[in-house]
Amino acid sequence: MIPVSKCVGRKVALEMLLFGELLKAEDALAKGLFNKVVPHEELDEAARQWAATLAQKSPIAVQIAKSGFYTAADMEYHQAFEYMNEVFARLCTTEDAKEGVTASGKNVNPCGRNAERPWNGNGCSKAG
Repeated sequence: MIPVSKCVGRKVALEMLLFGELLKAEDALAKGLFNKVVPHEELDEAARQWAATLAQKSPIAVQIAKSGFYTAADMEYHQAFEYMNEVFARLCTTEDAKEGVTASGKNVNPCGRNAERPWNGNGCSKAG
C-alpha cells in the first residue's frame, strides 16, 4: 500500500485500504494510478506506440532520468530537489544532450549515441 499512497496520496490510499473496493479503469486513471486507459482491443497497438516513442529517446538520457527519479523518490523534498538538479546537470553534459541542442537549433532530429551502442531511434543512420 505504500507505493500506492505515494502515487495517489494518503487519503485516497487509506480509503482504498479501508473499503477494499475494486476500481474501474477510468477511476484508477483519475486517481493517478494509470497513465493512460485504452480499449482492450487497442492495447497492443497503444503499447507498441508507447514503446516506439520511448525508443526514440536517447538511451543514456532515459537511463539517467529513470535512475534519478527513483533515487529522488525516497528523499526529503529539498534533498531530492538538489539531487535532481545535479542529475540534470550531469545529463546536460552528455554527448546526446549536446547533439540534441544542436539538432533542435537546426530543426532536425538528433541522432544521439552513448558509449554502449549507436542510437538509431529517430531513423538516423549516423554511426556510433
